[in-house]
Amino acid sequence: MKEKHGEIGVVIGRFQIPELHEGHIQVLDEVHSKHNKVIIFLGITPVLGTKRNPLDFDSRKKMVQETYPDAIVLPISDKPSDKDWSKNLDRKIREVCPTGKVVLYGSRDSFMKAYWGSFPTVELEQKVYVSGSQIRREAALKANGSIDFRRGVIYSAFNRYPTAFGTVDVAVVNPKTNEVLMGRKANQPGLRFPGGFLNPGESHEDAAHRELREETGGNLNVGPKLDYVGSFAVDDWRYRSEDDKITTVLYQACYLWGPIKASDDLDEVVWVKMEKLVGSGQSRVVPEHWKLLDALLAHNNVDTKETK
Repeated sequence: MKEKHGEIGVVIGRFQIPELHEGHIQVLDEVHSKHNKVIIFLGITPVLGTKRNPLDFDSRKKMVQETYPDAIVLPISDKPSDKDWSKNLDRKIREVCPTGKVVLYGSRDSFMKAYWGSFPTVELEQKVYVSGSQIRREAALKANGSIDFRRGVIYSAFNRYPTAFGTVDVAVVNPKTNEVLMGRKANQPGLRFPGGFLNPGESHEDAAHRELREETGGNLNVGPKLDYVGSFAVDDWRYRSEDDKITTVLYQACYLWGPIKASDDLDEVVWVKMEKLVGSGQSRVVPEHWKLLDALLAHNNVDTKETK
């Protein structure tokens, strides 16, 4: 039997997988063989329930302690600064183990490049390489009928932050005719402004130009400058019973030239005189865009008193 050093071995990882894989077991077995006390820190992200970090701390702690019940399993939160993260790690180690020699273990691609703390580190040879991302992708494709699986899905849905989905809408105005371009979705009688959801990493302005291209056939030309009209909470019917909601930004664009053809989410596009959308004319527009319409009319100083 190999003699243990009596030191404190520390392993830091995310362990964002449904069960420990061979790579994890190799590292943890090696550290346990060298130390009487082992601390396993699980990385904690401020973003909940993502594809990269789908599991919370408690779920991962239970998973690790099923195989290593004697290990001390603790959370370590992400920090914007590597130095702050390292200082916090050292402090938490000494909170649990005020004395004793500490050694931190990791593989070449682990936390070690980001560590600025005071304890020595040892790079373990990675004999088995397993992709956590690939394991998560495969797990995401395998639903099953067990009650534990359904409980897990519900648990995940309740343990995430409510989402404010960002969208953009664009009022294309022809200054020569005082008309605004409106669209209509299939099976929806009301008119609406062209628009849609932001893509990750996309600015509101870029999204506005992209949505216009996608929903008007790609040949509509507007001025490069978009006028900001306002931002609005949208009472979208799809989210009325949900914690998640939609917030949109409305821009006004100046029509220059080009043919227009309904495409993507829109089944029809039409030019409408802005005066025709005043008063009872508002009923031609879907209710979730009424606040947007009011702001557009005010932005263009349109008299909102309905004429008989």
